[in-house]
Amino acid sequence: MLKLTYTDQGLLLDHVDQSLDAWINSRMLLSVSTGIPIWIESTQVSFMFTSDSPYLCNLIDNLGEHINHTFELLISEHNETEIKILGTWLSSHPDSQEGVFVCSFPGYLEDCIRLLLEEYHKDLTTTEA
Repeated sequence: MLKLTYTDQGLLLDHVDQSLDAWINSRMLLSVSTGIPIWIESTQVSFMFTSDSPYLCNLIDNLGEHINHTFELLISEHNETEIKILGTWLSSHPDSQEGVFVCSFPGYLEDCIRLLLEEYHKDLTTTEA
């Protein structure tokens, strides 16, 4: 599972060796036990990349059945490609700009996404959780 944490300091990308459902359930239990509110919704994130990136080409070559179900590609005439990824957003408030976006794909797709994000987002920090 990939976990993108959005903070005022930037973006943090983690690979988590836990199922998406188990991870979300643990966050819900934490919220209930601490009394801290949690907002959970299905949503998407969007990133722009130049179309000539080898990491983007690798991701596109490996998408297969995931295209149009969990990924959407929008290619512009200005050598840019927008990737939309479907997943789940968790935050403490529905209007919060800080929170966590989680999504789950086969390992090879998660690796492609991680390499692509590392290439283009200089404020991205990656860790192995």
